[in-house]
Amino acid sequence: MAKIFDLDFRKGTLIDSVSKTAGTLTAGSGGFKKTEKGLAMEFDGSATKLVFPSDVTMVDGSSVFFDIKCSDFSNYPTFFGKDGMGNNYIRFEPNNTIRVFSDSANIIFAKMFKENIRYFIEIKFNGSLIDLYVDGLYVESQSWSSAYTLKFNTLSTGYSGRWLKGYIGKVLIESGVNATRRNELYKEFLNSSPTEKPVRGFEYPKPTDLSYESGLVAAYSFSPETISNGTLLDISGNGNHGTINGALLTKDGMKFDGTSSITTPSVTLGTVYTLAYRGKFTSTANQVLITDNSYHHRLTSNTAFTIYTGTSAINLTIPDIAGKEVDIVFVRNGTDIRVYVNGILAITGTNPDNNSFKFNRLFGLSSSQRFDGTMIDNKIYNYAFTPQQAKNYHNSFVKPVIVEDFSNYAVRDVSPKGWVKGTGSFIIGEDVNGKYLQCTSNGTIIIPADLDSFKDNGYIEIDRWDGVSWTTHKSTVDALKALSWFDYSNKKITLTGTTLDRFTNLNIYNGVKL
Repeated sequence: MAKIFDLDFRKGTLIDSVSKTAGTLTAGSGGFKKTEKGLAMEFDGSATKLVFPSDVTMVDGSSVFFDIKCSDFSNYPTFFGKDGMGNNYIRFEPNNTIRVFSDSANIIFAKMFKENIRYFIEIKFNGSLIDLYVDGLYVESQSWSSAYTLKFNTLSTGYSGRWLKGYIGKVLIESGVNATRRNELYKEFLNSSPTEKPVRGFEYPKPTDLSYESGLVAAYSFSPETISNGTLLDISGNGNHGTINGALLTKDGMKFDGTSSITTPSVTLGTVYTLAYRGKFTSTANQVLITDNSYHHRLTSNTAFTIYTGTSAINLTIPDIAGKEVDIVFVRNGTDIRVYVNGILAITGTNPDNNSFKFNRLFGLSSSQRFDGTMIDNKIYNYAFTPQQAKNYHNSFVKPVIVEDFSNYAVRDVSPKGWVKGTGSFIIGEDVNGKYLQCTSNGTIIIPADLDSFKDNGYIEIDRWDGVSWTTHKSTVDALKALSWFDYSNKKITLTGTTLDRFTNLNIYNGVKL
């Protein structure tokens, strides 16, 4: 079996995926429309046609498949043939049959079709016969001379006014089709339905069991599945479950209000351990993250991390994290201290006391210095992270906020979902590499995106065609704002285009992978 031609209108494309060539569409009042099986090309019965630059020959042993619905048989709608030729086609007849004509070879199948019914039709050129299959089942054969070959380059030829009025979802030409392949294609037709890849609102399930991960002492994912009757489950498998005191579960994690905390069994960590946190820190003044009500680790301000494990407090300066969603990894290896913020080493220090550390409470002392913000993840390890492990922890939280490659849309669509046109005009175009948003007259287009809480307002990858070549831009949002065609403000991204500028593969992340 080999594909010869494959045009899938359900994907909103005009490109034959085999030859990588695009058909030229004369839309009339037709064009891409949404149907019960997803996108389809609507032919208006008077002007709509699609012409490809090269002929495809129906060789012996090849089959042509149509996902098709015709609403009017009266004018001999010629849905498959050669542009400008009246003796090379497949068409419906006014008596509800199908005719195949090539030069002097001419057959009419006996099968009767109905208007406004969507069929999956296969016509197979089988030596001295032409076979007809409808909806995956064999119907009949007609005599055919293999000396005559049918050629195709046009859908809805319109020759002598014989236009198709109706829809086509897919046209496929393959050689060597057997019963198994036929059933696969018909099943695909039956299961066709409108589908859209998500552009935003991505959901990533949090783990509920990390007992397989070595070195974990305790792990808390702050997800609904790990909270039961006021207990926060330790998913490390070590049974260090927490009792929730006033904290509330939200869609983002667990919200602490400066008076709430979590108590745990008493756990001794010793002098070598790692504390990993991901959260949004609303306020950072004297907020204890872990303690036994004597020794503790706490944030003392927006830019300071304090460790107290004996008679001395070690104060370490870190980047400003107030109001941001960040990850902090504290690593202790005896007297050596390292603190990472968003996977990057922020500071090192020395712990002169070198006392063993233990804990029985998270996110506050027994009556004061409690955490104010949202905790998304907390893991505690009995060994010292390497720099790469700190990066890996950070990278595990870098997720797309928006992913847009315009594959959800049909060619010539002027209203991509979620985008707001400012000035000028934009349409969906395509080439063999995929679809893109093209500026057809100077202007701006806007996509709402709240990136304010992310470091540097997040990270973006975007491909831009400047009329000469494609360039992939990868940078923080703040850095991209230095470019004349990009802006982010008031929780909106604005792209400015001049005629022929194109944009695609827009990926917006909540942080930068290291």
